[in-house]
Amino acid sequence: MTKYNKELMDKAEKLSQENTSLRQQLGEAAKSMKAMKGGKIDALVTAHKKGLKVYTQKTADKPYRKLIEKMHEGAVTLNEDGTILYCNSSFANMVNLPLQKVIGTIFADYIDDSSKEHFDELLKHGSLDASKNEVTLFTSDGKEVPVLMTVNTLLLHNSFVLNIILTDLTVLKQNQQRLKRRTKQLEQKNKELEQANTELAFQIEEKEKRETELHIANKELTYSLRLNADKDLFMSILAHDLRSPFNGLLGLSELLVETIHKSDIDTIENLAVHINKSARIAYNLLEDLLMWTRSQSGKIPYERQKISFKDTCAKLLEIKKPNAEAKNITIHVVTTDEITVFADVDMLKTILRNLVSNAIKFTNPGGRIDIGAKQDKTHITITVSDNGIGMAPETVSKLFDGSLYSTRGTANESGTGLGLFLCKEFVKKHGGKIWAESIIGKGTSFHFTLPVEKHLDKPETAGKI
Repeated sequence: MTKYNKELMDKAEKLSQENTSLRQQLGEAAKSMKAMKGGKIDALVTAHKKGLKVYTQKTADKPYRKLIEKMHEGAVTLNEDGTILYCNSSFANMVNLPLQKVIGTIFADYIDDSSKEHFDELLKHGSLDASKNEVTLFTSDGKEVPVLMTVNTLLLHNSFVLNIILTDLTVLKQNQQRLKRRTKQLEQKNKELEQANTELAFQIEEKEKRETELHIANKELTYSLRLNADKDLFMSILAHDLRSPFNGLLGLSELLVETIHKSDIDTIENLAVHINKSARIAYNLLEDLLMWTRSQSGKIPYERQKISFKDTCAKLLEIKKPNAEAKNITIHVVTTDEITVFADVDMLKTILRNLVSNAIKFTNPGGRIDIGAKQDKTHITITVSDNGIGMAPETVSKLFDGSLYSTRGTANESGTGLGLFLCKEFVKKHGGKIWAESIIGKGTSFHFTLPVEKHLDKPETAGKI
């Protein structure tokens, strides 16, 4: 019983002590609440799952102090005369001094002279406006540190206090310098590139000039070589092809003079026929030579006009009839339609005359030559065909390759190849084409085209070639 009473008394005493402690805490809480209501204590009350939590000024300032201590920027607080009252470790590191040696020193001793005047104005007038300036800090070992200084002035207990945040700009400045150097290098490279481009453009221009000069020189050389070749060819024709018919003329005329009083009329007539034949050969050759030399020198008049194809063929037959009759060859114009050709009349006559002469030359006695034309929407195709001896394919390929090619005819007629050369030049001048088709033993057909008037690429009414 006594033991039981003792336990009750111990519990009662413990409860009495706890009650006393709770009364003290309650009293303190009541005093704090009264002080907070009266504005004597700064505090913040928040709801929590276990009840209300009260944050006083002391507990609220602690995170901000830790933030300032941990931040990479330097933080400094100054009094009115510029003495450092507080700084964080980052600022101490900036000036390369221990933290305890920085506090109590004059802040202006760490900045460059050009910034001190502005800083002194801040201390003197105590402006409440925030300001930012780039300044240079000097470290204890004399090194310079570029920083961005942000200054805020606060009025505390009727005194001005300066709070300064300093951001190290060393890396930024280094990057800016690198950027400037790189920019300068790029500008130099661009300048060099522009100079190289200018030089390259000059070299290209000079190269083009040289190429133009070389082209002109090659053209002149080609023209000179062609002139020399033409001169050699001209002399060869004069020395051989033109000399032969004149030799015949001279020989036959001398024979006629010697025997004219002794020979009968048939002999004299036969000699006259041969003389006439030789004269015609010489004349035709001279005509081709003249036309060829004029075409080479660019002095042939050229004028397109409307021409009746039938009328042109009729006049041609009158000229070529003696040559054809000498070999008993008939010439037929097989075109029935009335076709109008738009061409240079002299050139068209030369083309037709040479093609018909060529057909007579390679047609056997008793043969036939046909002249025809047909028209479509864009061209007129004119054909001169014969049933003569024909040509091998390799011979046909040589006719219009730019060289002068000739063989003897069925009556041993000779030639120079000038006729077909002129045909090609004149057809080309009209914007047409010329070609030949042949079968050995069956004959040959020469075709050439002339554009109809409304399909001329460049209508030419006058000019020279």
